[in-house]
Amino acid sequence: MTELPKIIGGLLAIAALSASLFNGVDPIQCLIRGAIAWIIGSAAGAMWNLFFSKPTPVRLILESTASGTNQAQASPEEPESKLAA
Repeated sequence: MTELPKIIGGLLAIAALSASLFNGVDPIQCLIRGAIAWIIGSAAGAMWNLFFSKPTPVRLILESTASGTNQAQASPEEPESKLAA
C-alpha cells in the first residue's frame, strides 16, 4: 500500500484543526473536527488508490509440452494392462 491515505488524512486534519483554532472554537470540538477530517481524508485517499492505481503485473510460468506428450502416450497403455491383469 502507499502512504497516500495517511498524507491526505493528515493534511485535512491539520486544515480542520487550524481553521477551528483561528475561529475560536472549543478545544474538544476542534479535536472532534480534526478526527472527522482525518477519517474522511483517509477514506478518500484509499478510494483514490483503489480506482487510480495500476494493478501489479502477474507473471505466468509456462511448462514445456515435451513432457506432456510423453505422459499422454503412456496413459493409454495403463488401462490395457489393468484389463489384462
